[in-house]
Amino acid sequence: MTIWAVLCFVLFLVTFFTTKERVETSPIQSNALPAPETPQKSKFFPACLLMGCATGVVLIYTHDLIHWELLKRIVVGALAGAFLTTLWSILPFSVRQDFRDLKKNAPWIALVAFTVFNFAMLAFRGGAHYNYYHHFADKAAMFDFVEKLGLTTPSLEKADTILDYWLGYIVHGTRETAATSNVADVFNSIVNMTGTAVTILVIILSAGFSKRFGKKAVIGWGFALSALNAFAMYLLAPTDTLGMWFLAVTGSIVYAPTIAVAWAMYADAADYSEWQTGRRFTGIVFATIGFSLKAGLALGSAAFLWLMAGIWEYDTKLASATNALAGYRATSSIIVGLLFIGGAISIAACKLNKARTLQMADELAARRAKAAA
Repeated sequence: MTIWAVLCFVLFLVTFFTTKERVETSPIQSNALPAPETPQKSKFFPACLLMGCATGVVLIYTHDLIHWELLKRIVVGALAGAFLTTLWSILPFSVRQDFRDLKKNAPWIALVAFTVFNFAMLAFRGGAHYNYYHHFADKAAMFDFVEKLGLTTPSLEKADTILDYWLGYIVHGTRETAATSNVADVFNSIVNMTGTAVTILVIILSAGFSKRFGKKAVIGWGFALSALNAFAMYLLAPTDTLGMWFLAVTGSIVYAPTIAVAWAMYADAADYSEWQTGRRFTGIVFATIGFSLKAGLALGSAAFLWLMAGIWEYDTKLASATNALAGYRATSSIIVGLLFIGGAISIAACKLNKARTLQMADELAARRAKAAA
C-alpha cells in the first residue's frame, strides 16, 4: 500500500509540473507577475535529515527498550519533511506562485470544503441506506409495498423475463418467507430508481433557478432542505415503507438543483482568481476540486464504518443486532443531515453570490475588451 501511495504521489507531481494549462496568464495583467525567484536550498532539510538519521541510529540500538512503531513513524515523518521542504525550495517559481495565489482565493477554499462534505455525504449515505433497507426496514412491510406493484410471485423458480431473469426485480416467495427473500434488494432498487428519475427530471426543470436566484442561494437552500429531509428519516418506523419512498422522492427534489450548479461555481472560482490576480486558475481549480471529490468519497465511506464501530460497536457477524439497527437508523438520517449542514455552511462562507459573480463577469469582460483594443 505504501509503495502504491508513493507511486501515485510521483505521478501526480509529474502530471502537475508538466501541465502547461494548470494556470493561464490573463492578457489583462500578463506583465504584472513578479520576477522569478532564484531557488534556494531548504533551511529545514538539514534539521529533518539529521533527525531522521539520529532516530534511525536510536532504533538500531534500543529497539528492544522503546516503542518500535512510534520511532518508525518519527523516522518516516522526519525524512518526509526533509524531502517535501527540499522539493518546495527547488520548485519553479510559477508553481510556488500558483499555490500562493490559490491560498488567497477564499471562494476556492469554501468550495473545496463544500465538495468534501458533498461527496462524503454521497458515499456515507450509500453505505448507510444499504444497511438501513436490508436490516432496519421491516421485510414484510417491504413485501407488501412491492406486491402492490405486481413484482412478487409465490414461485421460487426464476422466469425467463427481463424483470425477473435479467434485472432480478421480482420477489420470490410469500410474505411469510420475506425475511429470506430478495425483497430488500428489490425495494432498495425501486427507491433508488425513483430518486434517480426524479433527480434527472428536476435538474431539467430547474435549469433557470441559478439565473433567477443565484448559484449560491440554490445550493445553500438545497442543502438546508436536504438536511431537514434527512433528519425526518429518523422519525420513520421500520414498517413505514411509504414514508421511506416519499422521503427519497422529496430528498431528490431538493437536492437535484444543486448538482449542476455546483460545477458552475467551480468555474466562478477560476474567474475570481483572474479578477483578483490576473491569473486564471481553471486547470488547478478543477484539479484540486477533483482531489477533494475523491477525498470526500474516501472519507465518507470510511466514516460510516468508523462511526458504526466506534459508537454502536458494530460487528459484521451480528449485522442485525439491536445496537447495529440503532446505528443504521442514526447514520441514515442524523449523520447524513449533519453532512448536508456542513455543505450548507461551507457554501454560505463562499463570497460568490449573484451580485459578485455578475460584477466579476462585467469587469472581466471590460478588461478583456480593453486589452484586445
